[in-house]
Order: sequence, then structure tokens, then C-alpha cells
Amino acid sequence: MQGRSFRNTGINQAYIIGGDGTQIGASVIYKEVERCGLRVSAAKILKTIENDIAVIDKSFGFDTAVEEAQRDINATHVEVVSFENGIGIVKLM
Repeated sequence: MQGRSFRNTGINQAYIIGGDGTQIGASVIYKEVERCGLRVSAAKILKTIENDIAVIDKSFGFDTAVEEAQRDINATHVEVVSFENGIGIVKLM
């Protein structure tokens, strides 16, 4: 099915950006494009909020994850200090 979409739209390049699930999906698309005999170039770009890719310094998504975590922690801090003996719990991925 994906092969027909590439053929109908004239797309000849695909940039797949994402984590493990996205990369698995990209492999399925690649196999279909190959099966259909289409000439489509594909680049897989890893993205992970955990920053756990050994060969690069910082992955896409990491800074955003840290910024969002800081916002959650700051908001929790505001709530906690608003009450005597307040306790805050922040659960992050």
C-alpha cells in the first residue's frame, strides 16, 4: 500500500525521524517500496528523549524532554511551598 502512495505522489525521498517504533515502521515501508520496485531514497534519523545513542553527543528530543521535565518540577515546587509541610512527587519517564 505504501508503495502505491509513493508512486502516485512522485515522492522519491523519505526522511524518517523517530525512536524504535518509528524505525520499525520505516523498515516495513522500506520493504514495501523495495517490493514494488520503486526508486526511493530513505534516511533514518534516530530521535530519543533518553539521549542513549552511543555514537552521538545529543539526540533530537532530549533538550525538549529536559525542558518539559524542568517545567513539571518547577510547577510542583510552587505547589509544595504553598503548603506547610508540603510534599511533591514528580514522576518522569
